[in-house]
Parts: sequence; structure tokens; C-alpha cells
Amino acid sequence: MLLIVDEDFGPCGVGAEIATQVIEQAFRDLDAPVQRLNGVVAPAPYSPTLRGVMVPDLAAIVETVRSLATD
Repeated sequence: MLLIVDEDFGPCGVGAEIATQVIEQAFRDLDAPVQRLNGVVAPAPYSPTLRGVMVPDLAAIVETVRSLATD
């Protein structure tokens, strides 16, 4: 199981490249598909308060890991 957490958008980001590299080089070693948790696809806000809503926080990461572990 691999979960890639990235603050950036899902497509064309660093997380997408990492997922691609892992799939190309270690596909047979994976027990489940690579999962990604990304920021919201929207223009980046200037306000720190709004930015906090845009990126995955600890609660979202924990929730995603728990859901992956139960599958």
C-alpha cells in the first residue's frame, strides 16, 4: 500500500510523478493500487486561513490511511 500526500493539484504534480515511477518500477511488489491525496483544484488563495482549507490536513491523511487499511 502506498499513499502519496501532496499539497498540489493531482494531475501533473510531484505526487503524480512519484506514483508513475513507483508503478513503473515496482508494480509487482504492490498489494494495492497507489493512492493519492491532493489539495483542492482551485486557484491558490493568499489568505492563510483559506489555504488551510485547500491542502490535506492531518485528519484527512489519517482518515485516508484508515480507509486504505480496512480495504
